[in-house]
Amino acid sequence: MDSFWITILSSAGIASVISAIMGYVFNVLMQKRKYKDDYYKMVISKRMEAYANVERVIKLLKTNTSDDGGETAYCIAFGSNDALLTLCRMVYDALVCNIWLSEDMHNTLNKLNEFIVRAQDGCKKKGFDTKLVGLECDDVIIKSRTDLEKYYTVDMLNLYDVEGFLKSKKE
Repeated sequence: MDSFWITILSSAGIASVISAIMGYVFNVLMQKRKYKDDYYKMVISKRMEAYANVERVIKLLKTNTSDDGGETAYCIAFGSNDALLTLCRMVYDALVCNIWLSEDMHNTLNKLNEFIVRAQDGCKKKGFDTKLVGLECDDVIIKSRTDLEKYYTVDMLNLYDVEGFLKSKKE
């Protein structure tokens, strides 16, 4: 009878040890998964913040105004030097977060920024009127806005693909 109890107790002891090891391994795997999930949530949150800045730029570029009763409309950001400076700051805010933006979005914002800087320089150094620049360069503004909207849509549809985004940044 003693060997019977020894067998049962040793089986219970072995089962407890195996159960503890399996529980530990499972717990470690779940902690790794939770860490990865938390990291992905943080990346998505940062990307959402960056794209909120892009969205503000798009909204400003979509807003048009007219001085002559609707005959010729231009982007409201070119209504004055202060408004152009506001657009410049908004583009800067979006570009500061470039690590969280797709390459296409970053390149488009960079081109827009270069255009705005050239427009500001022209207005300051050569005495151009910002409204005139807005009227004459309307096609550039519309193209920039259209490209921003296109990349914004694509990036929002792929926002959950954190691995793909991080791999694209690695390249």
